Amino acid sequence: MKHTTIVTLFLTTASLVGCELFVVGGSKAKPQIERSQRSSVGVVYLFKAELDSGNADAATDLLAHASGRKLLAMEKYELKDEVRRLQRLMASKEITSTKTDTLSAVAHNVSVQIDYIRTMSFGTTRLNDQWFITRWPTIAAQ
Repeated sequence: MKHTTIVTLFLTTASLVGCELFVVGGSKAKPQIERSQRSSVGVVYLFKAELDSGNADAATDLLAHASGRKLLAMEKYELKDEVRRLQRLMASKEITSTKTDTLSAVAHNVSVQIDYIRTMSFGTTRLNDQWFITRWPTIAAQ
């Protein structure tokens, strides 16, 4: 009798202590994406970070012309209203998922989902080893 009590006590203790040894369906760690111009996804995250901080000037520096050249100062100035509209839609909201379509070695299409609700697509191009946004979502004026 004493032997079965000890075995039962040992098995009960081992099962209570060992509950976290095997976790079924554990959560995946969200991958960290570097906010930089070294990757196509990174430039979109950097663009959103600039919008979150209210820095429209720095956000327009990440944009390039669809032909692949950097924007002129006048073009950046003309785009500030569009960038501010994007800021109102994207600022202080989380990017919940990303998807990258490779069009060529220097052109990617990056789709981001904002707060599980809105999906936006950005065209990115590599110029001189830095990625720039060449196509951004346009928003109709209301």
